[in-house]
Amino acid sequence: MSWKYTARKMQIVVLVALSLYFLFSTGTSFAIYGFSTNPNRELFPFFTWSLFSDADDKKIEYGILIVSLNGDVFSQAVDWRDVEELPSFNDSRSLGLKAARAVGSKTRSGAPEAESLRIAFEQRYFGNHDVEYKIIRSVYNPMLLWRDGAAPHDQSVIGTYRYSGRS
Repeated sequence: MSWKYTARKMQIVVLVALSLYFLFSTGTSFAIYGFSTNPNRELFPFFTWSLFSDADDKKIEYGILIVSLNGDVFSQAVDWRDVEELPSFNDSRSLGLKAARAVGSKTRSGAPEAESLRIAFEQRYFGNHDVEYKIIRSVYNPMLLWRDGAAPHDQSVIGTYRYSGRS
């Protein structure tokens, strides 16, 4: 087989040349763009030399703990998802967790919509029950939790509230 310029061989040569040109020009443009506009000199996925350099070692979670339900005081506050008497929504377990997080973060920040969010949460998840509850903020290290099974964490109470569902 000789290297005569047949149509098929020309197609392969042109395809290889265009591919190399595309790769070189794309890489060069990303390099110029990344180094000129990105403050930390990284442009994912082309320039990520320190993949987890900015990973935070703490996680902030908001939760709701039930202190009393229908006049019965718990000896220790219970997570609202673990109380069987409260209405259960099979389709919204994760939505309830997101709602509790939103209520906690908005209440802590003092946002204007905090009270309306809290009222909507109470009506949806506490139903016709009289509930006294606390909104809490937990700060912990997720890597210690993963490694040791338990992590020392800082838990603070944002506020204590009462909901009367029977009125």
